[in-house]
Amino acid sequence: MGLFSRRDRDRDHQPGPADEGSGQLSQDGPPAYDGPDDGRPQRPDSAPPGPAELARVAAALERLADQGVDVDDLASLGAAYDDAVARPAAGLDAGDRDHAVEVIGIGVGEHLVRHGRMDWALVSDVFGTDLGVVARRRGTAVIPANIVATRWINGETGWLPGVVTHLVRLGNG
Repeated sequence: MGLFSRRDRDRDHQPGPADEGSGQLSQDGPPAYDGPDDGRPQRPDSAPPGPAELARVAAALERLADQGVDVDDLASLGAAYDDAVARPAAGLDAGDRDHAVEVIGIGVGEHLVRHGRMDWALVSDVFGTDLGVVARRRGTAVIPANIVATRWINGETGWLPGVVTHLVRLGNG
């Protein structure tokens, strides 16, 4: 197989007490978390969004439409993001960055809902609860505002169409 294959080496190995707590992967997968249960979900969980979250989505989509942004067109959505990132770098009025990240994030989420077989959801994980989208078939959760915010912090531009196209493929796969 490959250089890192453990198939032959591990075939005759029988796990024993010396293996416990070693952090080594077993044939059954990674060792289970054995720390205290603090009540936070260990894997993302989701619930349908409520009226307040749906109102946030509607308001953001309305703002994007007012700006001439078509959420069905990734070039249009990507240009809106790139322009929002470029404004402070050019010394122009940056506006409310948190609001820009939220609006573009919701635009990304809505594109995934319309084209990637995903649904809006409140996604909870160990970091808290956020508005996100969840793939209908696999249950994969995506928090669009986090994707946008991470790239905003790094000043990245030109990424949106490629990344969102990939996420659409994951949702449809």
